[in-house]
Amino acid sequence: MDAPSISDFTGTITAIATAAKALSEAIGGLRSKVKGNKEVDEIASAALERVLAVQSTALDLQTMAFGLQQELAETKHQLVELQEENSRLRAQIREKDEWAAERKKYRLEAVPSGSAAVVRDETPGIYYCPSCFQASGRAIPLQPVRTTRQTQRFGSHVCPVCSTVLQLGTAR
Repeated sequence: MDAPSISDFTGTITAIATAAKALSEAIGGLRSKVKGNKEVDEIASAALERVLAVQSTALDLQTMAFGLQQELAETKHQLVELQEENSRLRAQIREKDEWAAERKKYRLEAVPSGSAAVVRDETPGIYYCPSCFQASGRAIPLQPVRTTRQTQRFGSHVCPVCSTVLQLGTAR
């Protein structure tokens, strides 16, 4: 059996308040019919006081139930936010783990000019920018520079992202 919800509780309290109101009206009607009978009037007055106490308690309980409903709604909203944040953080961790595995495929290699470039065994002859690789973890292929004979002779390459220039060869 499921536990009652706040709505069930509120419904029950509302039913009690409605019944207490009806009882209060019935007692009032009884008192008006038996005017002059002191004993019945005292019993009716005592019963009416108890009914009013029940109504007051029901009103207090309804107020508390409303507060609980608001807190529950806020808690559910916070739960959704935390679940979304959890998903984002898990995705970030997954991306970092994937990049860590990918990064292991690259290595720093000295080139004949004395510089160093990032290489990957799976792509021989392609050099990657060491500055971008170090700074952002991005493997940016270096592009040959074809501006002058001198830069061509030394195998100048430039990074299209950060403009780092590397001499990959020696004088020919």
